[in-house]
Order: sequence, then structure tokens, then C-alpha cells
Amino acid sequence: EIYGPVLGSADEITMAAGFFNSPDNIILLKSDATETKIKSLDLSKFRVIHFATHGELAGTIKGQNEPFLVLTPPKTGTSKNDGLLTMSEIMNLENNAELVILSACNTAGGNIKQSEGFSGLARAFLFSGSKSVLVSNWYVETYAAMELTTGMIKLIKDNPKISTSKALGGSMKNFIKNNNKKSHPFYWAPFVIVGLNSNINLN
Repeated sequence: EIYGPVLGSADEITMAAGFFNSPDNIILLKSDATETKIKSLDLSKFRVIHFATHGELAGTIKGQNEPFLVLTPPKTGTSKNDGLLTMSEIMNLENNAELVILSACNTAGGNIKQSEGFSGLARAFLFSGSKSVLVSNWYVETYAAMELTTGMIKLIKDNPKISTSKALGGSMKNFIKNNNKKSHPFYWAPFVIVGLNSNINLN
């Protein structure tokens, strides 16, 4: 097994979902978080799509030449469900999300060669219909990611006129204020928003 569970990811998804006033919320955890399930959903009806999982760059796994998100693998893998949601598969997911959050993962890279991870995953979601994507520039400490992403969503919930970028910046400021031992930019600075800097009304 190459990838284990991301600590705190279930808490992050559950906490984030609590800020939405919608009976259409869907939470997929553990055995429900599969490629088959994701591909079967009508993603066009969701305003926010949130992944808290591993993300990797092209070439991390031998023979895998696209960046990907890791989902729960099946007992027996197939070409349609191998546990990896690749860039090309994401491009085929029709969605209309105001914001896609890619949390607790490495969805970008630190040099020119690796930057395809950032542009690839972000571009895939934008191509499939999302307005903006929250991605990380390096591996994120999982509990920092949980606090930053849920803090951002709370600010959007409490301030309907706030933009996504201001909500992210506000969450970063609150994180620094509340975490003296994690004030280094390593913990709070990896996230950036790609796409439109829009307002999202969660009320």
C-alpha cells in the first residue's frame, strides 16, 4: 500500500460540510470515496467540491504520466477504477463549482518540471467547469490544512460578500494568530487560488 489515510481528513470534510445549509450535501469518506462514486455523481449541482486526500505529480508512480488525486482503491483495480483520479479523468467530470478545494495534498511543485502538477490539476478542474480551485504549492501539514480550509469556508459563510482570496487571506491571518508554534510560512503559505476571485454565498 503506497498511500494510507490522511489523518484529520474526515474531520476536515465533516467540519467544512457543516457550514453549508443544503440538503444536497454529500460527504464521501473511506470506502465511499471511490472513483466509481465520484464519476457517477452529477457534480454540476454542487457549488463547492472539497477533496482532502493525497495528490501527486506526474511520474511519482512508475508509468503514471499525469498528476492525480488518490481515492480509496478497489480490491481489484480496473482501468476505470484504479483508485487514482487523474488529470484527464478530472477533465471529463462536468461540474459547475464556484470553488474546488484540494487539501492535505501536494497539488503543485517547487520547480519548473514539477509545476505541471499545479497547472495540470487546476487546469483540469477549470476545464471541467469550476470557477476557481484552491491548490497547494507543497506538501501540507494535515492539521494546518484542516484549519486553513475550514477557516476559509467559515469566513465565506459569515461574510457573504467576501471574495475567496480575502477569505483565504483572512484564514491565514487567523491561523498565524492562533498557532504560535506553526507561524512559519511552511504551515500556512502553501495555498493559492487559481481562477476567478469570486464571492460565494453559502446562506
